[in-house]
Amino acid sequence: MFVPFAEMKVAPFKSYEDIPPLTKEYVIYVADAKTVEEIPLDDINGFMLMLCEAEAKKREEWEDGWVL
Repeated sequence: MFVPFAEMKVAPFKSYEDIPPLTKEYVIYVADAKTVEEIPLDDINGFMLMLCEAEAKKREEWEDGWVL
């Protein structure tokens, strides 16, 4: 399952209801869970923050001429 990162909402989620459907599907898939509620909200927020930081670093490297 490929989900373009740019299409996912990455703001810290205060409840499971705040998580958009596309982001929920992706998180469930990568966590190998049956429902999003199986995954602690802190873990989801931490994972999304990590993705955001990795994407920002990748963009910086591309701007500097580095390719991953």
